[in-house]
Amino acid sequence: MTDEDRSARPYDVGLQVERTSLAWRRTALEVATVSLVGVRIVPERWGVWGLPPTGLGLVVALVVMIGSHRRYRSQHSALTSTAAAARFADGRFFFVTATLTSMAGIACLLLVIAPVGTAGTSQ
Repeated sequence: MTDEDRSARPYDVGLQVERTSLAWRRTALEVATVSLVGVRIVPERWGVWGLPPTGLGLVVALVVMIGSHRRYRSQHSALTSTAAAARFADGRFFFVTATLTSMAGIACLLLVIAPVGTAGTSQ
């Protein structure tokens, strides 16, 4: 079997690499959706200061989408190649994603407990 034949088919029957890639893509879409909803809701409480965190959420979604695609391609090629030294990615991608998710959670907590500002209200 040639390398071209092996790379065209999935590595395993359970499709673990494919399922993991799809899960990361769903995560990126969820982050993008929450960020877009945040563009509508957050400025009512924080005014203009609420836009950078929501914009950062869109950037994070894009980075996660690109990172998941690159990771899938590298793992798929490593699993289907006949090279003896298959290189797998380290945990930096997961560390950065977890850190940014934690920061987004803290921002959401601050949004909930912060007093309502005067932005968006008319008296």
